[in-house]
Amino acid sequence: MKEKRSLKRKYAREQIPVYDLITEQEVGRLVNLSTDGMQLITEEPVRTGSLCQFIVTLPALPDDPTMPFNVDVNEEVVLDARSVWCRKENNPDYYDAGFELMDMTSDEVRTIETALEDAMFQA
Repeated sequence: MKEKRSLKRKYAREQIPVYDLITEQEVGRLVNLSTDGMQLITEEPVRTGSLCQFIVTLPALPDDPTMPFNVDVNEEVVLDARSVWCRKENNPDYYDAGFELMDMTSDEVRTIETALEDAMFQA
């Protein structure tokens, strides 16, 4: 399959839960992320083409410039996404699902870019 991503994704070093904005139920765990897409590992299949609203807590920069950078500061971000693909994971109890992020505000893009600089993510 030809790679269609315009930006390289970074992989989460830790399991980051992703929640449905409306139901507040956990949908899955973040596998990788960029400012234009993400991959989740889920327990249920995701219908390709479905529109979703997720909420995820990502590492953020402290608002106070005098605060040490290594202090844990997190920011919740709401992500509008469209499911692009879904397939069985190597573990048959799980699915991998790819999402295109849509209608991002400049603040949401900045939050993701900041999070991707955190040690929680690796190339």
